[in-house]
Amino acid sequence: MSRDLLYLCFSEHLHRPFISPILQKRWIVLILTGAAALQIWITALGFQGWQCPIYSTLGIPCPGCGLSTATVLLIEGDWLNAMHTHAFSPVFFIGLILIGIFGILPSRFHHKALRRITVIEKRTGFAAYILLGIVAYWGLRLFGLL
Repeated sequence: MSRDLLYLCFSEHLHRPFISPILQKRWIVLILTGAAALQIWITALGFQGWQCPIYSTLGIPCPGCGLSTATVLLIEGDWLNAMHTHAFSPVFFIGLILIGIFGILPSRFHHKALRRITVIEKRTGFAAYILLGIVAYWGLRLFGLL
């Protein structure tokens, strides 16, 4: 199979929007934003947040393990330790802020922004590439290469 054909097969799936369908329903956006903000707040207060179900059951960290702690470090201005704890913490934090803002936009701006996000996702596949990056980063951390 040629490289171009392989790219076409994968790019169709990678460029399929999956963030914009979630953003269509405000209640989902607000629940996700609220849950993530609550987890970060609990962690910032020094309490144990929600346990990772993958780590609790399998004993291995999931791709998102450490994101809450890293995001708190990021908010506190400790960028070096935040990046050391989880390299995707800035992406997560910026995404959380943008999704939170998106959830409270007035309806006409919400629909306009949703159309733009759908177009951007179809053109770039940014969300899929970020997820692939997180999984690759997780694999490297899991095998002690980072």
